Amino acid sequence: MTERISDAEHAVMEVLWKRAPMTATEVAEQVIPAKDWSLQTVKTLLSRLAAKAVVGTERDGRRFLYSPLVERDDYLTGVSRNLWTGFSGEKSRHWLRIWPRPMN
Repeated sequence: MTERISDAEHAVMEVLWKRAPMTATEVAEQVIPAKDWSLQTVKTLLSRLAAKAVVGTERDGRRFLYSPLVERDDYLTGVSRNLWTGFSGEKSRHWLRIWPRPMN
């Protein structure tokens, strides 16, 4: 995956990784209790994920079914790799200089 997803988008992806395909309403039913979002918010997040080519859509009558196009393990591996890359090289020397040291 080339584009990073937000924490809110990640919450939606976690639902889809557990069970897909799902409608926007089904995703919302899983996410809303924990996040207190509206159905429209979930639909917006699904649209953003589809635009990033992380979620695929399939028309099912008058509704759409959403499925992840990226495997969870692949996504987490990419996030870990990006985090590690961010701390390598010149940046890591800066972080090591400012990182709090334990007091003896």
